[in-house]
Amino acid sequence: MRSAALALAFWLAGAGAVAAQTPFLSKGWTFDEPDGASLYAHVCSACHRADGEGMTGAGTYPALKGDPRLASTDYLIAVLLGGQHAMPALGRAMNDAQLADLVNFVRSTFAGENDDPATPQRAAAARAAFKR
Repeated sequence: MRSAALALAFWLAGAGAVAAQTPFLSKGWTFDEPDGASLYAHVCSACHRADGEGMTGAGTYPALKGDPRLASTDYLIAVLLGGQHAMPALGRAMNDAQLADLVNFVRSTFAGENDDPATPQRAAAARAAFKR
C-alpha cells in the first residue's frame, strides 16, 4: 500500500511539473511566435528541417535551401497563404507582420535573398486577394 501511495505521489509531482512548463505549441488557431526565425523553428522545420534541406519519409517535403523559386517574395507569400500540394495554408494562421517576417527569414536564410522584402502591407494585400 505504501509503495502505491509513493508511486501516486511521484506521478502527481511529475504531472505538476509538466503542467507548470510553458507550452511549446501556440494556443488556438493562430501562431504566437513573434518573428520569422521562431515561426520557422517551431512550425516549418518540422517538415522542411532546420537546415532547409527537406526530407522524404511518410511524404516528400521539399528543400527550401537553394530553391530558385524563393527569389520571388510573392511566390512564397502565395504558397503560405494558399498552400501547395500537401502543405496547408499555414500563413492564414499568421498575422501580416508574422507572415512578412517569415517570408524574409526563409528567403534570406535559404536563398540568400534580401532584396524585395515582404512587408505587413504587402502580406495584407496578398491576403485580401486570396479572399476574393
